[in-house]
Amino acid sequence: DPLDLIVMDMEKVGKSPAAQLRETRAALAWSGLSAVLLVPEGFEGLERFLEDHEGSDYLVKPASVGAIADLVEATLKRRHLV
Repeated sequence: DPLDLIVMDMEKVGKSPAAQLRETRAALAWSGLSAVLLVPEGFEGLERFLEDHEGSDYLVKPASVGAIADLVEATLKRRHLV
């Protein structure tokens, strides 16, 4: 079965958060996959960046398993994948 959605656990690394998110968005657009992003606290400007790029499927870590499952389910339903 093909993949419909991936859950990505992002970490703070040498790149800026905006650069990481731009690269992730480009890769997902190319692949056609939907994603739920788990992002660390302290990503400066995250909400504005995601708003500008129409990103709504993310949680700030730490996130509970239940919250992640709820967001995955909502994302799949909204994108008509279930």
